[in-house]
Amino acid sequence: MNHARIFDVIVIGAGISGLAAAALLAREGRSVLVVDGAPPSPPPGAHTLHALDPSLLKALGLAKRGLKFAVRDMSLAGLRADGRHLILTRDARATALGLASHSAADAEAWPRVYAEVQALARAMRPCWWDANSCQTLAQLHDRLEPFRRMGAIAWLDSRFESEALKATLAFDAGCGGLSPLEPGSALTLLWRAAQEMCGLQGASAMVAGGPRALVDLFAAAAQDAGAELRTASPVERILVEGGKIAGVRLATGEVLAAARVLSSLSRRLTFCSLLSGSEAGLGETERLEREMPRVGTARVTLTLGAVPTIKGASVPLTARFVVAEKLESYAVAHAAACAGRLADELPMEFTVPTAADPALAPAGRHLVSALLRPVPLLPPKGWAALKSDLVQKVLGALGCYAPDLARQIVDTDVTVPDDIVVRSGAADVAAGVVHMLADWDVRLGTPLEGLMLCGAAAEPVPAISGRAARHAAEKILKDAKR
Repeated sequence: MNHARIFDVIVIGAGISGLAAAALLAREGRSVLVVDGAPPSPPPGAHTLHALDPSLLKALGLAKRGLKFAVRDMSLAGLRADGRHLILTRDARATALGLASHSAADAEAWPRVYAEVQALARAMRPCWWDANSCQTLAQLHDRLEPFRRMGAIAWLDSRFESEALKATLAFDAGCGGLSPLEPGSALTLLWRAAQEMCGLQGASAMVAGGPRALVDLFAAAAQDAGAELRTASPVERILVEGGKIAGVRLATGEVLAAARVLSSLSRRLTFCSLLSGSEAGLGETERLEREMPRVGTARVTLTLGAVPTIKGASVPLTARFVVAEKLESYAVAHAAACAGRLADELPMEFTVPTAADPALAPAGRHLVSALLRPVPLLPPKGWAALKSDLVQKVLGALGCYAPDLARQIVDTDVTVPDDIVVRSGAADVAAGVVHMLADWDVRLGTPLEGLMLCGAAAEPVPAISGRAARHAAEKILKDAKR
């Protein structure tokens, strides 16, 4: 280590989380190096955002740097085979009017339930946004209890009767990787409602220029602050000396020294791929391998030669579209994914990014981005053998609502679960209740002095947020003042 270059902090991963942490540390005078095996890149196909940390955006001045949104508040559309599509918006009364044709009881209940969930979600922000989990959880214990003990399906069944409404709302409950039958999976719905985009609670938004434009802004913020960015430099090993972090060794053999290392990868990838069992702790690595999940997320992006047309009731093409006819299809799909199979009816959400930002595709071309979950994480025959089947399921499902879509396809791109986990740093274990309600220090921390997580896996629920990066950077800066 005598001839190694020395940095205050080395950040592994040049995604949004790693770049955000580097920018915050570098502007406070720390020498920071970001290393990645590839250029800065967004999670593949992640056109829709719902959890970007407002405090982070303000701290880095991204609005002044040119951050703009093509859509600030996307409606949520539940597509129905009979053409009576359900549109959910921020206007609770307008949503209730649309619900009336599906269920008079739900139309009456919607404004009240919506307001209750929004209020409780706001009250949970000190836990999920800041670092006041213990006090917040104690104050909200009774109101929070139904979400902690109920599955998403049970909670939705307890509030509504319309299959259309319940099946539409349930998609967001799957973002943590839990079965919708599993106790506590309802908590994911509450976490989702606590998020904010463009100053609007619970909103989903699209960045002008797409995910690439967002990553470029974070990369510029990090480099302008003085952080060094090295791509084509995959980390082979995190180095440990005397039980403390000493730096990293790259795949080239180059050694870089630092007393602090932030990993934007998941806990399992960080411990099981970049540390030896003795360094990480045999108990920890065995637990992570034992808790290897069986379900994941996939994405299919279609390039079309024409604007897709959805039959039935009029719907805005800038919406998030949920394809799930029945609430039970989520539980069936989760069971199939655990068994290594794709369900016959696979719940999905799709968007048409070019409806809001035509510049995202060449002239005359249009994008349809489909997010599918749950799918098998490691199918028995591998994803290479399952990709074509996945595409056919997407085309078959979307064809029920957009009959001309298959004939319009110019190109198809498939992103499988492993790609999303590695490139986004998403958790590769389910975000259970304990993880969702843990203090930030627990999710960020590791048994090794000087090593912390800062990516999506350290969020209460995996998301493109940057909040974990902010907390990790703040902790490093605070510790340095002691």
